[in-house]
Amino acid sequence: MPKYTREEVIKGVKEGRSFENDDLRGINLKGADLTGGKFKGANFRYTDLREAILRNADLRGANLRHVVLAGADLTNADLSNADLTHADLRGAVLVGTKLSGAKIDGAKGISNKVFFPEKTIERLAETGALELEGEILKVSGKDGIKKYEVERAYRFVGVEGGNDSLKLIGKVKTKSEILKMNAEIYQDNILISDVVYKAELGFLGTPVGEGEKEAKEEKAQPLPEDIKLLSDLILKGK
Repeated sequence: MPKYTREEVIKGVKEGRSFENDDLRGINLKGADLTGGKFKGANFRYTDLREAILRNADLRGANLRHVVLAGADLTNADLSNADLTHADLRGAVLVGTKLSGAKIDGAKGISNKVFFPEKTIERLAETGALELEGEILKVSGKDGIKKYEVERAYRFVGVEGGNDSLKLIGKVKTKSEILKMNAEIYQDNILISDVVYKAELGFLGTPVGEGEKEAKEEKAQPLPEDIKLLSDLILKGK
């Protein structure tokens, strides 16, 4: 039996309680708002943190081995010296996230590219952290302003019909990559070879400068309607 219930952890974080070096194993915290949580050295092993909001959380030295953090918002979180061995961070928002000294052997989804789900874009816009300058998304954080070239993207979260024979669940694909698979996109449903996938909508950001390393013929230009959609999401959040 877990030491705490889901409700006790969420309430504790909201009240400013410290869970430093605490035992938080095996708790279902999927989608929980743990913004600013004090979890230094805490043991989260095998805890479900999918889509959890961990913005500005202190996770220094935390045990996150085998933890599923897919789709979690770790904006400006501090994971310095954390153990992320075999953790799943596919689709997680890692803007301004500190990972110095972290153990990442076997971890999935750690990349300089950042997937911004639509709900995260609105949430960041509410704080005034986002600005769109042409086709460049500027994100303000503790370490200054980061700039990203953006492209419409989708995170595969489930299958509505058929089997995931293509092993796409948990992965993020850009719109251009999906269309090259002869797929059809219907809002948050993607049809590929008679299999209907459920997807989370968002944008994939590539740090400005890194995109220049890719061959120009392979680099897809964002569509005007996609940039307009991103602009509308930011305005909606303000």
